[in-house]
Amino acid sequence: MNQSMTEQQISDQFEIRLLELKELNDFVDLSRSTYYEAYHQKAPEETLQYYMKTTYNHSNLEREILEPQRKTMVIYNKITGKMYGYCMINMNKRHDMIESIQPHSEINRFYIDKKYHGTGLSKWFMNYIIQWISQFNIHHLWLCVWKENDIAQKFYRKLGFGFFGLIQPYQIDGLDYPLYIYQRSP
Repeated sequence: MNQSMTEQQISDQFEIRLLELKELNDFVDLSRSTYYEAYHQKAPEETLQYYMKTTYNHSNLEREILEPQRKTMVIYNKITGKMYGYCMINMNKRHDMIESIQPHSEINRFYIDKKYHGTGLSKWFMNYIIQWISQFNIHHLWLCVWKENDIAQKFYRKLGFGFFGLIQPYQIDGLDYPLYIYQRSP
C-alpha cells in the first residue's frame, strides 16, 4: 500500500479541473493505463485489449468529451502538470431502477493512477466530485461497478454509496460482466 497523504498535502500537490480537448492524447494514455490496471488481474487479456481498442481510442474519447451533458474532471499534479486520475460524469442521466422524479447523474468512470491508491487521493477526488455535482441540484448520484471489483465496492460504500442492486450484465467481446449499481444523495 502507498503512503497516506493529508488533505493539505494532496491539495498542495494536486488540482482538479475540467478536461480540455487539447489534452486528449494524455487523457487517452491515462484512460488506457488506469483501465488496464483496474481489470488485468480478473479479466482475460484479449477482452481488455478489445475494450481498450474500442472504447479508449482517440475518436471515441473525443466524442465523449464533446458531449454537452458529459463532464470530465481530471486530477493534475501542480508541479509536473501530469494527469493522475479522472472522473466522467453524465449529468442528468437517470437509471431505470432508481424510481424518483428528482434529478440524477451518473459517475460513468472513476479512475486513479495505481501509484496513488491508498494515499487518500481517490477519497479527496470523489469528495470533490460529490460537492461539485451538488451545485446542480442533483438528488441522486449513481454508478455501476463490476461485481468482481471488491476494492471499488468497498471504496464507494465508505463514501456513502449504498448498494442498490444487480443490473443486466455488461457485454465485452461476447463475455458477460455482471454489474452492481450503487447510489447516494450528494
